Amino acid sequence: MRLVMQPTKRKLQTRQQVPTAIVCHCTGATDLNAIVRFYSAADGYQPHYVVDVLGTAHVFADETLIAYHAAMPSADAELYGKGLAVWQRFTLTGNEQRDGGVPYPGYAEWATRWHGVFAFESPLNLPTRDAPNALSIGIELQSRENTDHFTEAQYATLGELLDELLDRWQMPRERQVVLGHYDVAPLRRSTRRGGWDPGEGFDWPRVLTGLRIDS
Repeated sequence: MRLVMQPTKRKLQTRQQVPTAIVCHCTGATDLNAIVRFYSAADGYQPHYVVDVLGTAHVFADETLIAYHAAMPSADAELYGKGLAVWQRFTLTGNEQRDGGVPYPGYAEWATRWHGVFAFESPLNLPTRDAPNALSIGIELQSRENTDHFTEAQYATLGELLDELLDRWQMPRERQVVLGHYDVAPLRRSTRRGGWDPGEGFDWPRVLTGLRIDS
């Protein structure tokens, strides 16, 4: 695995708790130079790692620091705390919560994956709880033009990186430990079709099988 150090200029806080999960994302943007500029900026957001389409892992933040890649505003956490039957009726316009009266179809994937299998009521039941940034390591995969699929090189590097992180931080090899941004923030990462971060094209069975985690 090839690593390129590109530390963010933003001053990051040291973790007070060890990370309990890893959150995978897609960058959305496809221009690597623009991605690097954005994540390196002193006033920007950043994951710990970005895996580009050639499989190089760009390091923006040390794992011992809190990176800003998966925020959960207090209003979101409060809504999640009311349980699945309530929050799945809501969508966000900006930060405004709107009750549609019926379950929003974009959350069906979340309900199947987490409520149906684990009986979780909301992202608050995941290891990231109401503080995903403080409790997770963030990995972004560079998006590609005109597709939501990722390259063989990206999957190879991602698998190696995830394997190292799970061992280094002694995280259990359990399904709820390796997450997508959609899992921890369905209110903010959904369309009517479902979750979009890291997206429909992300091959969860392949990734989890490689880590010896049941999918």
